[in-house]
Amino acid sequence: MPMDIEKKVMAIRGEIIDEVEEKKERLLLQEKEKWDQEYKDFQDRLKLKEEEIELYYKQEAQKKREQIISRAILDRKKVYRNNIDQCIARFEKELGKQLQSFRSKKEYIEFLINSIKESIKLLEGSSFIINISKEDINLSENLIKRLAVELPDYHFTIKENQTAMSGGVIVKTSNGNEIVEYTFNSLIKNYQEKIALEIQENVFLQSKARS
Repeated sequence: MPMDIEKKVMAIRGEIIDEVEEKKERLLLQEKEKWDQEYKDFQDRLKLKEEEIELYYKQEAQKKREQIISRAILDRKKVYRNNIDQCIARFEKELGKQLQSFRSKKEYIEFLINSIKESIKLLEGSSFIINISKEDINLSENLIKRLAVELPDYHFTIKENQTAMSGGVIVKTSNGNEIVEYTFNSLIKNYQEKIALEIQENVFLQSKARS
């Protein structure tokens, strides 16, 4: 009997040990699976974070690139605009010199007569006031004589302009309600935008296309 009991005890012991071992293995496996899953989750989170960081820096790099390109385009436009402005300034200066030189030529009075003729086409009435510069006031008598011959149906009064003006004329109706300015400054201003557009189209845009 003692041997049978001992065998049973040993058998039970073996079963208990086996059960404990099995539980231990099962617990170890569960812990391993748990830690494996947590590690996998950590790796997934890390990868997602890396992707987010990579995407963020890609977006920032793209923004920076766009900013640099925008600044470069703006700087180039400023350079073109400055070049155009310089060309226009040189044009105005040179044209101004030539027009002032033109005032000393005999053709200048023809210019004044033609300017008056063109101006009165835009005005109502038959009586006009012609304002000219202080420098041209000595031409008044000659102008009146020429106008009387060439435009006998109109009456003209010539006055010195009260403010400084370039060459040319300012023509007003006798009541002063309508005015046409045909001065050197107005001519230069009229040409200014045309010259700017021509310079932009024919010089700088071609240069830009080549670059």
